[in-house]
Amino acid sequence: MADDQEKFEKQERANRLRQARVRAGISGPKGVYDASNGAIDINKYKGHESGRNGFSISDARRYAELFAVPLTWLYLGIGKIDDTDLPGASPELRRAFAALADAPRNVQSQVISFIEFQTGRRLVPLQSPQDQLRDQYERASRRRESEPSR
Repeated sequence: MADDQEKFEKQERANRLRQARVRAGISGPKGVYDASNGAIDINKYKGHESGRNGFSISDARRYAELFAVPLTWLYLGIGKIDDTDLPGASPELRRAFAALADAPRNVQSQVISFIEFQTGRRLVPLQSPQDQLRDQYERASRRRESEPSR
């Protein structure tokens, strides 16, 4: 009996995996390989999407990030495929934000500043400390160059 339940769950996961791939606009296992920059093996993915082989939570996490779907939906079937904190966001934007979540804080701050500037929520883009020092140095250099010689 447990064997039938395991087969059912494996097939349901495979169906959700296929649905997530199609929704992300990725065409087949070769497209998954390309979209992951070769990080996901084509044959392993084929086995997962066909339901022939089950996949682990770590595989599911990688797929959820690539396809920009909730991990809980993909692996457990809890919630909906479009449950997200980014309503209306494209799959590319969801993938970018998923990657940004693991980026260093200074990178996150720069991206947030850029987005706020581009959307009109900030009048001047926030600069990194290195850029601020460079700008101060350049202003001082220009001042010295424009001062008359004595």
